Amino acid sequence: MDRLHARRLRARARGGVHGFRNESGEPASMLLHFAPGAPREGYFEGLLDLAGKSDEEKAAFYLEHDNHWL
Repeated sequence: MDRLHARRLRARARGGVHGFRNESGEPASMLLHFAPGAPREGYFEGLLDLAGKSDEEKAAFYLEHDNHWL
């Protein structure tokens, strides 16, 4: 597994499988930068409403935004 420490930058190739998690138990923040700037606002805004959605609605949302959970 690749470990990324504080104040480090990691780039992934387009379409590359990637993931993030915080193993420290401490609060963490992450800045996402998309280049070129694909329109991803709808995905991040829509995440706020996922808690009340059915599994089918969640699957449709992820498919719409090209997000595949492994």
